[in-house]
Parts: sequence; structure tokens; C-alpha cells
Amino acid sequence: MTITNEQRPLKLGILGGTFDPPHKSHVELCRYASDSLGLDGIVVVPTGSHPFKSGETDKSDRYNMAMLAFDGMKGYSVSDIEIAREGMSYTIDTLTELSRIWPGVEFYFIIGSDILREAHLWRDFLAVSKLTRFICCPRAGDSREMILLTAEKLSRNFYSKIIVLDTLMPEGLSSTQARKGIMEYRDELDEKVWEYINQKGLYGQRNQ
Repeated sequence: MTITNEQRPLKLGILGGTFDPPHKSHVELCRYASDSLGLDGIVVVPTGSHPFKSGETDKSDRYNMAMLAFDGMKGYSVSDIEIAREGMSYTIDTLTELSRIWPGVEFYFIIGSDILREAHLWRDFLAVSKLTRFICCPRAGDSREMILLTAEKLSRNFYSKIIVLDTLMPEGLSSTQARKGIMEYRDELDEKVWEYINQKGLYGQRNQ
């Protein structure tokens, strides 16, 4: 991705996740966050080996599906920065490397309110907070008051800069649902992603 703007610091959104599989709600979330904050671009970062999860689809397949899901979207890029990394993937390592790639850029890490509650458990979260702002998208069922209280606590304890959006985070296909049976969620997948799933026989599907 090439981004140039001499008038102000560049604002680059980051959406990380397993993308197992990527679905239309991921795309909607990026668009809403980008439009709300006037971001100059979005970097989608599929997780390599997640420190809090196990049993994901092979990382190369998840990366390929993310490439297909965001294909052709202007200002969007899918990075293999974590896929190519050996060992566990930690946000601090990713942000440190992205800061070297794009010095002077303002990073905005896009997360749901469920992730916000767990953020203090991340490795070197204080250092993470120095490298990025956070865009928090409320999930259905999460009290906005509690989200704001969590954001205030993180701001107080870790100097985190957190922007809580007004609109609920789009609810879509989860990895758990995919593993149980993806056919009923086909409409939530980009056609190119669906074709890839069939070709590779992912989630128990082939030539459906």
C-alpha cells in the first residue's frame, strides 16, 4: 500500500483477526470505522499463531481468504506480517514492525467491545497503547456505559486512547459457526471466498 498526504499525519486503520473465514461483516466494520474517523487506509492483518486460541484453519488459507474478501477495495491492504512470523503472534510485535514500515503514521486499531475487555491481558499492553489509538465498536448486548467505563479504566491505567463508535459492530459468522456447518451462512461470504472454501474442502465443504 502506498499512502501519501503532506497536509497532516496519515491515519491508518488496522483490523486484526483470525479471519476463519473472513465474512461480509468484517468488510462492513472496516468501512464504518474508516468513514467515521476519516482514515486514509486499512491494513487487514490475519493472525498467525494466536496466543489465546487454537484449532484455527491453516494460516495460509486464512490469509488467502482475506485477500479474496478485500480484493479490489481501494485503500485496503492485506498484510502477511503475522502469517510470515514464526511462533506466536503478538500485537506489540506487529505494531512495532508497522511503525518501522510507516514512520509518523497514526495507527487506529479496530476492535470490538468484547476484545476491549481483554486488552489489558495483551503482552506489553502499555507499549501497545503508546503505538496506536483504538477504535472500539460496541457489540450487541454490551452496555455502552460499561464499555465507556472499561475505556476510561484503560485510559487511566495504560494511557490508552480509545474512540468508542456509536453504531453496533456488525454481527456475522463466527469461527465456531463455520466449524459446525457453513452452508447456512453462505450469504455472509464473498463469492470468491466461498469458491475457495469449496476448492480447498474447508469446514467440511467441497463442491457444494
